[in-house]
Amino acid sequence: MGHLTTDEYSNNVGEIGCEVDDEISDNGEGSEFDEEFDMSSGDGNEPRDCDAERISINCMADICKIDMNNISADEVERYDFADLEIAYQFYFWYGRATGFSVRKSHVVRDHAGEILQQTFLCSRAGYRENRGLTPEKRKREPKNQTRCGCEAKFRVHIDIVTRRWYVKIFEFDHNHVLLDGMMCGLLPAHRKMMKTDVQDIESHGIVGIRPYQMYGAMANSAGGFHKVGFVKKDLYNQVSRQRKLITSDASAAVKYLRDLGKKDQLMFVTHSVDKDNRLERLFWCDGESRMNFEVFGDVLAFDATYRKNKYNCPFVVFSGVNHHNQTIVFATGLVTRETEETYVWLLEQFVCAMKGKTPISVYKSKVLAP
Repeated sequence: MGHLTTDEYSNNVGEIGCEVDDEISDNGEGSEFDEEFDMSSGDGNEPRDCDAERISINCMADICKIDMNNISADEVERYDFADLEIAYQFYFWYGRATGFSVRKSHVVRDHAGEILQQTFLCSRAGYRENRGLTPEKRKREPKNQTRCGCEAKFRVHIDIVTRRWYVKIFEFDHNHVLLDGMMCGLLPAHRKMMKTDVQDIESHGIVGIRPYQMYGAMANSAGGFHKVGFVKKDLYNQVSRQRKLITSDASAAVKYLRDLGKKDQLMFVTHSVDKDNRLERLFWCDGESRMNFEVFGDVLAFDATYRKNKYNCPFVVFSGVNHHNQTIVFATGLVTRETEETYVWLLEQFVCAMKGKTPISVYKSKVLAP
């Protein structure tokens, strides 16, 4: 199989019956282009000639030893890689060191679906699709043009004898300005938020620190904004995801309790939301707890536990004792804040769940987290 130019690839698309989708995903990688390879032709499937001494790249440790800034095209063409992922990581870190980001592109497969060839491109390769939207029809302002038809690419092919991936094409010339090492880390493909960063954002949010203050604190700890590993927009997006997660968790909790009610006809579940449609109070008790209160409900104690869950919401337990002096639970509730109105609402729901029966004496205590 000979080398195909960009125009030849486009012409072959209509013959093969595939479509090319060059949209960039959130991580800066484009979708793959699958081309079926005819194994019967024998073209491109023969063992390669290896006159030059090969340089084996087997793991990330081998990639770290390469001086990416002073590498030559002749040296790269001598590389062969243990697998396709190692080949991608090589070009990814080459782009990180030299000032651009990469994305995955054309894939060639055989009839069995096995990948024979993979092409990696500069993220600025190609051009943005023209969807015919005029400025008057746009709902939002158009984004800056990020594609400029860059021809830089890195293509690897599998050797059928050694089962290793060798370099077929390496075009290192770009038609745009490359970023320096300090700014290259801010490209979308190179920005990454670690688990420790997510935990720091959660802990800062719990104590009331705002996102812009979080980003400044992280920059001070890292030694500069360029060393944080992500931009302020990524931090705001993470905060938004955490807020949505809390909302979805609340919906899932209510749905779970409602589903239990389908199996337990005496199950009692109720909740209320605030003006932003977020869960504010949740109260529930099952059939066994309601029957226990009918017998042992003369004395009622309810405790509010604090900081026992990841949302830091007070968890209220209505309990008593049975004839064996064992603690039994009558009902439970989860609230976002402790106010007089909240406890009035909980007691009203408790009386409603117990069909109007009220205890002779009520004892309230607070259990604080150690």
